[in-house]
Amino acid sequence: MAKHASSINPNSDLRDSQPLTRPLDGHAAIVTGAGWGIGRAVAIRLALEGARVVGIARTRSQLEETVACIKANAQGSGADAVAIAFDPCDIDRIPSLVQEIHQRLGGNMVDILVNSAGIARIDALECQPDMKIWQQVLTTNLNAPVALTTALLPFMLSAGRGTIISMGSLCAVVDVPYLSAYAASKTALLRFHHDLQSEVGVRGSGITTCSRGT
Repeated sequence: MAKHASSINPNSDLRDSQPLTRPLDGHAAIVTGAGWGIGRAVAIRLALEGARVVGIARTRSQLEETVACIKANAQGSGADAVAIAFDPCDIDRIPSLVQEIHQRLGGNMVDILVNSAGIARIDALECQPDMKIWQQVLTTNLNAPVALTTALLPFMLSAGRGTIISMGSLCAVVDVPYLSAYAASKTALLRFHHDLQSEVGVRGSGITTCSRGT
């Protein structure tokens, strides 16, 4: 992810990059991990395509840089974003976070969710890994996106539309030593998306869900 982070320049002009397949005027999107890297790039792209973006990350200063990137590239399009500093490990506060998001959006329904926040920690299984590190990785990479997804899902089901994307990893399908906690979290997240799609798809809900990067 460091490569993605270094490729984002707050002063760069992203208007000439490949556009999405459809304009997003009238849509509202949440992007977690929007303070840097992939999350920042996704937030900028969605905003420039017309979506009202809510960027979420732990560090407010990084979120403000993302909003500045969006405004710098807006060129009169009105592209903007809402920044909310939030620790994804604070699972119990996610329902109140969703309520705050809807208030900040003026009641507009969020129909795009991009779970991009994630962390990786080196751990060696033969050295009795620190379970606090395991818990932190699993909470950030798995529990938080599952909690946010399921908190937003009733609104999407009621509206009959929605797109849910979570950043996956090849570690979910390829053996990588010393990243067992990260790999376990991404494998579980991939399975969650498969099962979620099978549940909402059979209802003809109009909701699309996927885990990218696997």
